[in-house]
This record gives sequence, structure tokens and C-alpha cells, in this order.
Amino acid sequence: MYNEKIKEAFLKNYDADTAVIYRYKLRGAERNERALQKDLYSFTRAEIEDTLRDMAQPSLGSIAMAANVFKNYIDWASAHGYSNSSINPIANLTRDSLFRLIDHSKKQFLTEEELAELEDKKLVNGQDKVVFRLLFEGLKGSQLSEIRNLHYKDIDFDNNIIKVRGEMEREVKVSDRCLRIITEAYKESVYIVNNGESVFQRANPEKKLIRNDFIIRSIDNGRVLDENAPVGNMTLYTRVKMLKKFFDYPYLTPTNIARSGMIKVGKDIYEETGELTNNDLRTIVQNFGHKKSKLQGKMDYNLIGIKEDVNIENIKKLYEI
Repeated sequence: MYNEKIKEAFLKNYDADTAVIYRYKLRGAERNERALQKDLYSFTRAEIEDTLRDMAQPSLGSIAMAANVFKNYIDWASAHGYSNSSINPIANLTRDSLFRLIDHSKKQFLTEEELAELEDKKLVNGQDKVVFRLLFEGLKGSQLSEIRNLHYKDIDFDNNIIKVRGEMEREVKVSDRCLRIITEAYKESVYIVNNGESVFQRANPEKKLIRNDFIIRSIDNGRVLDENAPVGNMTLYTRVKMLKKFFDYPYLTPTNIARSGMIKVGKDIYEETGELTNNDLRTIVQNFGHKKSKLQGKMDYNLIGIKEDVNIENIKKLYEI
């Protein structure tokens, strides 16, 4: 960060989780600060708007968060004598002004219908479909551990329940579509590399899969040391990376797929109740396996980052409500 010592002094006013988010947003101003050779607290309104625009924020929630961080930092700098002005240039920045600064070219999230279209018309391997679908319906874990460690015996097909094992043991209610895709993935004996677009390669595009009780399995290349071990996390990240390039979704990351699922749940709540409260968000993140942390002396879910994505504005925009 530009003037890092000053900004770190500002960040000491916040708990560790909040400071991580604030630090990330402040780093977004560093390039323009160095170009202008002055700290963010000395920027004009126009310079701040240019900085927010250059940060290429994809949603109103994310750009509003960045603007709020900037505002709080400038207020703090003024109160501590770093700024020569007591007037915050973005104190009255409106939502309409922020909306004009959003990078609308970025597509971060998928609707349920878009995911279903990928599954039905574009993805040829059940082994790939199931990764996307499980992320969308609430499984993830550290390094995708909840997906990598999923066994066939962990699934209650009669009640649409997945028993998630590991550091956050819980039961996740899933859709009939999810169960169908799990079954498809489990029954597959071969994996078609490059989503079937390897017809011009000399190598056979069909690769044999190892047979074990895991839903996600490795390709049998003769180098797997333990055939009863879960697939490596890099295998899943590589598959997602290949597919996002193939479908021209550069921001289709595991986290964004999971957030897409959260937004879908939020949409269902909003359509039923007409609102999306903090308690609703707590229920959503609990179902998606998030951990609580100590906030203001008590254990609770940190909703700051979640609210950037799972909010009514994004719901209306994504689902055209």
C-alpha cells in the first residue's frame, strides 16, 4: 500500500477479518496514488471516482464497499492531522454516481438457469458438472475438501441430504438435479479431456477413471500412488480453470460459483418475504459451511464480504427482477 505505515495505523481500528477486506480495497488505490504522488486522503472527488472506476468493481455492493472504505480512511486521516482539509470529497457520493463507475463487462455470477444450461448443453463430463453443482448448492471447504472427500455412502437419496464430513460436519439439503448429477458422475468410467474438444489431438480424448467410492475421481494414468485417496485439490482447480476459459467466463472461480448459489438462495428468500435480512444471510452462510469468528466480543458470522455479493441489488440484476 502507498504510505503503508499510515494505512496500517488506520486498519488497527478494525478486527482482523474486517481489516483484511479494508486492506484489499485500499490496495486498489495504490496505483493511482503512485501516479499522482499523493495519498488517497489528498485526492479530489474526481480522482477518487477515477480510482474507483479503475478498480473495475463488478457490482454495486463491491464498489459501495470500496467507496465506504475510502471515506472512512479519509475521515480518519483528517481527524489525525494527515489531511489539510476537514471536508471529505466523497461524503455525499450517491448510489447513482457509484452505479456509473461499475465495470459492467465482468460477469462474476451465474443464475441457476445458466448453470443448468452449462450442465445440459455444454459440459460433457458428469465429473465436471458435479463440481459446479456441489459448489452452487453449498459444498466447498478448504481447498475444496468437502467435494474431494465426498463418498457415495454420504448421500441420502431418499431425503435429498448430503452428509458433509471434515472440519465442518453438517447435513446439506440438495436438489433432485444435484442427485442426478452425482449419480452420473459416480457411474462414469472415463473422463473426456478438454470437454470433448480434443478431436484434433492425436491422443485419445477418453481417459480411464480410477474406480473407488469417491464421487470425484482421478484419471488412471498409472502414476496414482493410492487409488483409495481423494482426488487432489489441484485437479479440481485445473478442471474449473480449463472450463472457465472454454466457456469464456474468466471470473468463474469456485468462490464465485458458491456465491452464485448463495445469491440464488437469497433470491428465493427475497421473493417470498420481500426482504433479505442479516438473519437471512446468517442462515445462508451457515448452510454453506462458513465458520463463525469473534466479532465485538461474541461469536458470529462475518457478513461484510458476503453482503458485497449477496444483496438485493445483485439479486435484481442477475435474475432480472
